[in-house]
Amino acid sequence: MFKKYVVATLLALALLLTPLPVAVAAPTVIVDGQVLKFDVPPLVEKGRILVPLRGVFEAINAEVTYDAAQKTILATRDEVVIVLHPGDTLAYKNGQPLYLDVPAKSVKGRTMIPLRFVGEALGAVVEWDSAAKTVQIASRSGELLPAGDASDSIERDFAWEYGGYEWSWSISIQNNHYGYFQSLPRPQTDDYSVYVTNQLDDYYITSLVDRFKEAARQHNLSDYEMVDFAVSFVQNLDYVPDNVNTGYDEYPRYPLETLVDRGGDCEDTSILLASILREMGYGVVLLALPDHMAVGVKGTENLPGAYWDYEGSRYYYVETTGTGWQIGKIPVEYKGAQARVLPLIPRPVINHNWEGQGTGLWYKVTVVVKNEGTAPAENTVVYAAFDAGNGKVYDQAYSQPRIVGVRGEEQYTLNIKYPYDTHTRLIVKVLSNGKVVDESSSDWLDT
Repeated sequence: MFKKYVVATLLALALLLTPLPVAVAAPTVIVDGQVLKFDVPPLVEKGRILVPLRGVFEAINAEVTYDAAQKTILATRDEVVIVLHPGDTLAYKNGQPLYLDVPAKSVKGRTMIPLRFVGEALGAVVEWDSAAKTVQIASRSGELLPAGDASDSIERDFAWEYGGYEWSWSISIQNNHYGYFQSLPRPQTDDYSVYVTNQLDDYYITSLVDRFKEAARQHNLSDYEMVDFAVSFVQNLDYVPDNVNTGYDEYPRYPLETLVDRGGDCEDTSILLASILREMGYGVVLLALPDHMAVGVKGTENLPGAYWDYEGSRYYYVETTGTGWQIGKIPVEYKGAQARVLPLIPRPVINHNWEGQGTGLWYKVTVVVKNEGTAPAENTVVYAAFDAGNGKVYDQAYSQPRIVGVRGEEQYTLNIKYPYDTHTRLIVKVLSNGKVVDESSSDWLDT
């Protein structure tokens, strides 16, 4: 029989699952900034939100057909083919099995599917806002992992101890998937939540979480032990400074990279652990401390240890570098330190570049806005002006608002009057929902 840790019942029940609401009154579904209308509204089944398959899939540019003879739903988007039978908990994505939390069901002639399945099936970013009773879905503009030969894979073995037992797991990762994440530019942000909310490696994270869940089921682990089990796995990875593997002093890794590299520094292992715990369904955040990063796990007030308050809940410190650190235990050098809480919510990361060209009395500014984040940038406006100093400008112009999709870019063109015989500079700002998210300026010059 599995040797369980001696943990007080108080602690065993302390960590909270982050549940979906048990009752949802006509939640709003928004896809890429557009509110969807359904003849059959979303509903709740066994704690899971179900949404109309056709309405949501077609909104993210998937083609849906129904074979009445075979009672089969076929959905295609780019190179992805989804096959689903209403009433089953098993679907197929490009021939590979994909499990649903609850079966797809027919309601008034509409097939309803679990909200989570939208993300797993088509790589969309899916978030539930319980306070606003709103579902946000970002289509990712067709971004998918590259197809490849599954036989060309990287095998990684992991061995560690937990609960008095030795554990040994093997993980297989397609070589081109690892290469894909290596090739991604690092988003220009210090909010590393974007490495967690990128869903393209969720297949691997889900597979890993399924193994944790199966082990927990076999050995009757509590919620506390389940989290502690995952923590022990990550803590036993090697500590690898960025410049050893990559040549860069600051090179945050995506979870898939950390698994292949079998380790990383504090932000890499924190990103991986946060991804695992988030997929398990626990409340989790990243904690950005001075020159360090850790994970915060949501828990009740009777759990001892160091914690940070965020939106009315306690998030207990979890150290990911080095073994033996229990939940709530914090290295002495970080006791009393200020930490920035980074919620794991998909968000845009905007940057831009521009070129200018004078044509007589006018100056044409061409601005390319890119989104390296994990959610669309809505109502994105570009502003350009010639600076007159003291908070004034000679002339200015605003673009019309657009949506910049995930990993997408938009080009804007503005024309402003060119001020002659003056000392000035060009100012360019990018605003999203009325807030400046990126800005730049030229050198001062005499015209």
